[in-house]
Amino acid sequence: MSGAASRDEIVVGTAGHIDHGKSTLVRALTGTDPDRLAEEKRRGITIDLGFAHTDIGGYRFAFVDVPGHERFVHNMLAGATGVDLVLMVVAADESVMPQTREHLGICRLLGLRAGVVAITRIDLVEGELVELVEQEVADLVAGTFLQDAPVVRVSGATGAGLEALRDALVEAARKLPPRAEESWARLPIDRAFAAPGFGTIVTGTLHGGSIAVDDRMALLPGGRRVRVRGLQVHGEPVARANPPRRVAVNLHGASRSEIERGMVLVPEGCEVVARAMDAMIEVLGEAPVPLRHGQRVRVHHGTAEVMGRVLLPARDTIGPGETGPVQIRLEKPLAALPGDRFVIRRYSPVTTLGGGVVADVAPPRWKRSDRARAERVRRWAAADPEGRLRLAAEAAGRRGLRLSPEILRRLALPPIAEERLRRGEAVGLLVAAGRWAFSESGYEELCSTIAGRLAEHHAEHPLEPGPALEPLRAAAAPALPPEVFRAVVERGARERRWVVEKENVRLPEHAGEPAGGERRALEKMLAGLEEAGLEAVESARLRELAGVDEARAARLLAYAVRAGLAVRVKGERYIGAGAWERLVARLEALRREGRETIGIADFKRLFGLTRKHAIPLLERLDDAGVTRRVGDARRLQGAPERSGP
Repeated sequence: MSGAASRDEIVVGTAGHIDHGKSTLVRALTGTDPDRLAEEKRRGITIDLGFAHTDIGGYRFAFVDVPGHERFVHNMLAGATGVDLVLMVVAADESVMPQTREHLGICRLLGLRAGVVAITRIDLVEGELVELVEQEVADLVAGTFLQDAPVVRVSGATGAGLEALRDALVEAARKLPPRAEESWARLPIDRAFAAPGFGTIVTGTLHGGSIAVDDRMALLPGGRRVRVRGLQVHGEPVARANPPRRVAVNLHGASRSEIERGMVLVPEGCEVVARAMDAMIEVLGEAPVPLRHGQRVRVHHGTAEVMGRVLLPARDTIGPGETGPVQIRLEKPLAALPGDRFVIRRYSPVTTLGGGVVADVAPPRWKRSDRARAERVRRWAAADPEGRLRLAAEAAGRRGLRLSPEILRRLALPPIAEERLRRGEAVGLLVAAGRWAFSESGYEELCSTIAGRLAEHHAEHPLEPGPALEPLRAAAAPALPPEVFRAVVERGARERRWVVEKENVRLPEHAGEPAGGERRALEKMLAGLEEAGLEAVESARLRELAGVDEARAARLLAYAVRAGLAVRVKGERYIGAGAWERLVARLEALRREGRETIGIADFKRLFGLTRKHAIPLLERLDDAGVTRRVGDARRLQGAPERSGP
């Protein structure tokens, strides 16, 4: 996948009041009549969306002609999906009208950032009146994204100004920033019909990623699986369609009756739907009423319109011109993603209230007093996909964030960002075992917890080297999978936070050796073992020699065995490491001299032992692999690399 996408095709949406000449202007620019319905042609107004295209100055401009009538604003909202430029149309003989203002507000709420203003019907009025209209337009767009947009006088009827309008569109296209990194393909469906000999056809403005013939896809909401039988872009068949394009898709696996405007076509595996969403809302300054807590609204997203109920944290209203975090509980599932724009309108009477940016599509229920939650929504709404991932990891703290496909889709992370993440190149994130992400603060918190558990273990078991990985995981991070915890511990070891020795972990300053009084007690035990030679000494006797209690004696003897200073023979009986090594060396010498076996009697005689001491030693030699019992004798195996404890 590439990063920023090129802009060889520009999607232009018209906007403006009813009967201000939008369709006439599109027809004059493209030679195509965007009014496709018989009723539209009879009434002379656009009711539903119309489409046309033309090539100008190296760009292909795809026009989406939207209706201007107040009753059909929902269709206008559907047409604004995927638009790059807005062509704001104002008639010279009527000037700025209510739907002009509403459409401008909607375009701003949907995140449009560029456009051209066309003053139409200049052939019907005097020049002085056109100048007055230009001033009214300047007042309208002041402070908006169209403030510095070119204003072109034009007549769709006579063709006056069309060349200047074409130049203005090309110049506006050149100034558009590169498109964001590609995500997966999303096609909000604005038309669906059955074509004889082909079957079900859907159309829409493709964005996010590409679609190819034979791709397996899903229709949202619902998740119906379909296959792409064919593709057309501007009436021409293609094997692959890249965004942004007006695309017609021939589907196999769904009938026309199963598809409606508002559905979204996505690749299999990318089925994300929201039943509630957190968002930042802006209420239009010209909104007739404030947005109220608990208010039922129409949510326009992509080409869909669903009902929802608005919940406000810690306040009762968001007034005209104000912004604030909200949660919208939807009455039907919506194929929304974080970062998407949407518009809300009153249920009745139907007027535009405002719009905003989706922050989260799987939010927990709010408590109205939860101000921290409100701040989280603000941060999520302002973040890009990788920023949302960092915020999600930050919220997870030391538990980290599992990088499941479901979570990555829910955060709308583009595939190219996923690749960076897997390679460990995501800024501000630490990835463990390729499947778990930690924020920098979460990683530090986890490391602090691990170090704390190590310190506790060292305090309780000062003579042990440190806990093994699995007990440490159970104590410090039981929710992390073992391989993820191992990756974290290995990283911490590289950072010299702790030391990993075989399967044990310890703090750098932990020696695991006795000191002071315990050191002296151990020396007394070892002296007793050295004096006893091959005659194993009971732990009780060693405890007496050292003058320590049973628990301390057990710790010291365990340390002595672990450190190679003593050998546990059987039960609680020990010999010194020196005596053991001399015993093994003597048996190895006998084997080299040609002796193959040794009996109990010979063993007792050779080493001056009673049966009480000889039998446990022989069994210990068997366990160490130095000897192997054959009947009542032992076969000399040869000394293993490590024959001690």
